[in-house]
Amino acid sequence: MMSRIFFPGYVTDDFLNQIYQTSYVFAMPSIGEGFGLVYLEAMSRGKPCLGGKMDATPYVIRNGVTGLLVDDSGSTEQVAVALNWFMEHPVETLQMGKDGFELVHSYYTYLHFQKRFWKVLEG
Repeated sequence: MMSRIFFPGYVTDDFLNQIYQTSYVFAMPSIGEGFGLVYLEAMSRGKPCLGGKMDATPYVIRNGVTGLLVDDSGSTEQVAVALNWFMEHPVETLQMGKDGFELVHSYYTYLHFQKRFWKVLEG
């Protein structure tokens, strides 16, 4: 397994796909995250996610199912413990990636959104 963290900044779509193909997990333990589309982007590529229990992140990442959530996103210790857990549990980590993929493709696609939207409008 790779033992490095990569902060690429802006990347092209092709390079983004390469990054996801070679990554093990997607970690963004931020605060102030709106909805967390970037987590869905990672999950749509089968990557488990690491996020914080703040804002909307817990509505996207299902703790222990599609990734892990830390109580304090600013705690380097909590983030390190979570990242180490992923490294020490490759089977579970792979399953989280698969579960995230399934979640995105069974609930968060445009077609699913469209059906929910029209259902609300039709009342």
